[in-house]
Amino acid sequence: MAGRKIQVIIMWAVLTVVFTAAGTFVPCELPLAFDWLHFFEGAHNMPSFYPPWAGLVCRWLPWPLLIGVTLSTYTVAVMKRARSVASAVAAFVAMPLWWTLFLGQLDGLAMLGILGLPWLAPLALIKPQIAGFALLCRRKCLIVSVCFVLLSCLIWGFWPANFTSYHTEHLDAAKWPQYVTLGLWGLPASILALWLVPGWNEDKLMLAGSFITPALVPYQLLPLMPAIARLPWWLAWLVALTSWLPVMSNWWGGVGWWLAWVSVALLGAGLVRQDGLSRQ
Repeated sequence: MAGRKIQVIIMWAVLTVVFTAAGTFVPCELPLAFDWLHFFEGAHNMPSFYPPWAGLVCRWLPWPLLIGVTLSTYTVAVMKRARSVASAVAAFVAMPLWWTLFLGQLDGLAMLGILGLPWLAPLALIKPQIAGFALLCRRKCLIVSVCFVLLSCLIWGFWPANFTSYHTEHLDAAKWPQYVTLGLWGLPASILALWLVPGWNEDKLMLAGSFITPALVPYQLLPLMPAIARLPWWLAWLVALTSWLPVMSNWWGGVGWWLAWVSVALLGAGLVRQDGLSRQ
């Protein structure tokens, strides 16, 4: 087990170097990297609902390294789950990956937190909308996460209130039509996912959590997308291609964003029929 973890760490490190080097050729200028330039670069304008340590991370995080970490972490996560080469390739077609890179968002850091549980749990908490549910996968992960959150509240005050108050006050459907949060309406689907999907691991928990998370934009489904590689190749490609349906919002308006749930529902249906889901 220890030897396998070391192999994963080495693979991730090598891929990070390779993808970061490639990232130096990606221009950090509009229309690319909008969120990175306006909020995260140098932590100059971090939104108040991010946890306090997100600013500490971004202060020392260059643009090419953000690309490198996102791609390397996603690649390793896909390789750990891949049922076949075709299924793995399909996972790289999923829109949340490319949307996250296009915006320069931090969801790749949250994926790294999942990959390095329990000790990298603070990274998963940077974008907890989906990744936060993965912390329930093992008792040790939950204990480390709770202890870190309690310690962070002693250092920075009760910062979780910023997250809840912001999303309570600012989630105006007219202003932010890309929010596709189901809230309590998603509770039945969440319960079905917990009941029908076999095993107990990060993918199952993030799938169930996606239906009840308090705030969700489709690109924030990124930590769940490597699970596409678990599916038969034809279903993996169907899920990956339908993940692009939110682009219909360009023609259909706000209702187009809600088409993101088509790919999530198909992914959930595919995971239900996987006997080997619990292996990781």
